[in-house]
Formats: sequence, C-alpha cells, structure tokens
Amino acid sequence: MATQTFDAAFRTSGTQEQLLVSKDVIQSESRCKARRFFVITSVAEPFQNAATLLSTDARNLGLQSTIIDVTALREHHLLLGGRFETTLFYFLTNSPEIPSIVPGLLLNGHTVINAQFYGLALSKPRVQCLLRARGWRVPDMIYPASASQLTHPDFTQRLSFPLFVKSVRHFHFTHEVRTAQALADTIESISVADEFYVEAAVNSKDTELRRFYVVGDAVHDSAGIVRDSALCHYASSLGRVLGLDVYSLEAFVGSAPPVCIDVNPASALYVSAQARARLCERALA
Repeated sequence: MATQTFDAAFRTSGTQEQLLVSKDVIQSESRCKARRFFVITSVAEPFQNAATLLSTDARNLGLQSTIIDVTALREHHLLLGGRFETTLFYFLTNSPEIPSIVPGLLLNGHTVINAQFYGLALSKPRVQCLLRARGWRVPDMIYPASASQLTHPDFTQRLSFPLFVKSVRHFHFTHEVRTAQALADTIESISVADEFYVEAAVNSKDTELRRFYVVGDAVHDSAGIVRDSALCHYASSLGRVLGLDVYSLEAFVGSAPPVCIDVNPASALYVSAQARARLCERALA
C-alpha cells in the first residue's frame, strides 16, 4: 500500500536508467567551444521523439544540440564545466534525480531552464497546495487520516465520484475512478514504492479544458500565440509563482477564473513549433 509522504518519490527511484551518451562522447564534445543546447531525457519516460524534435529545431537555429540521458549527466556533468560559450540545459524528464543534479550545473556556470523550480523540489500535491495558498483555483484534494481509510465504507460513502488517483511525481500516473470499489482496486494495484494522492473532479459545466505552453511571458496553444491578455497573464504569472520559465499547464477556462488541474515542468511543447523556437532561442541570448 502506498504511503502518504508526498515527497518520498523524490528521495528514491527504482528505475535502472541506461546511458544514451557515453563518457567519451561528452569528453570529446566538451572540447568544442560552441553555443550548446542540451536536452536531458530518461529512458524510463516516453519523451524520446519529442526530444529529437526539439533538438532538430535547435540545430535549425544554428545551435549544436545533443540529447543526453539523465544518468549520463549525473555521472559526468563535471566534465562539462566552463568549456562552452553558452550551455543551456532543458530537462525533458521528470526524473526524481533532477534536484540533486541542478546545483552542480549551476555551480559550473551553466544555465538550467526552470532551475528555481527544481530548487524547490515540489511534488505535484505541493504544487497544488502552493497555488491554492497564493489564491489560485485548483481541484480539492481528499485528506484521509490514513491510506487505508480510502477503502473504508464509512469514509468512501461520503465521497463524490469521480475521483482521480495521482502520483506525486510529475507525469507518472493518473487514474480516474468512478466508484468506491474502483478506488479500492486502484489503490491495491499501485506499487508500494509509489506515493499517491487523491483529487476531486472539477465541475466543468460551461468551461473548456485548455492546454497552454509557456516560454517566459509568451503563451501559446495548439493554434499559435494566445492573444487573450487575461489568459496570457493567468498562464505566465502562474509559472512565476512556482519558479517556472518553460512549462505547460491545463486549466478549465470559462466565465469564472480558470481552474488549474495540471502543471508540467518538463513540457515537450510538442504541438507548438513557436514555443519550441522560443525555447531554443534562449541558447542564443
């Protein structure tokens, strides 16, 4: 049974990640003075195609871009110290190792996108709690006295379904459950090593679920640059609260203030070529 310590997933990882870039490759490339854009991925997550697309966009802008596995970066990042005119790192992974890697990169003078966010080491529920404390609308969370209470009839009969069982780790798992039995079955199926929390559904009547891709103050969606000034302010200021500079978010948007249901600090910006271009341009600044 999973426990309720929200940040345990950041302290341990059961994934055995493999190297995509070897020590020799990093050493040979570090001898070249050039503007570089490193896209950091993990073989444990399905972001390889997105990383290739982002790296290709960077090369089209004249950058030297390389995709590196997070394990290779962790083991050899000191080899990269002080040898590039400009080195920009973007973590296209939600690996729990990131908060322990970023300080070393910064110490060596590199630029890390979303470094402030990684310094906070915020789990998903802590992101939601921080936003709520700052006045942002987010879904309600269910707070049982213990994980076992989530399967007890006296507790579950007071719940309103559907509910969402979510990993505390960004982009790990989300399960929608519509009955008390489905909730019990879902909790039983979750690995003992995986921390989770339970979130209430949002009343989505007269709203539209929107996804925004944010790079600095520029806000994009699948159609291009967002022109609605209120939505742009909403999306960009949310990131500043969390220490994010490049990210995506999902929110129910209607006549009332939006309700944010997810923030992704490792967005592939997959459907927005303009957002990807703005990200790559950071290495040219």
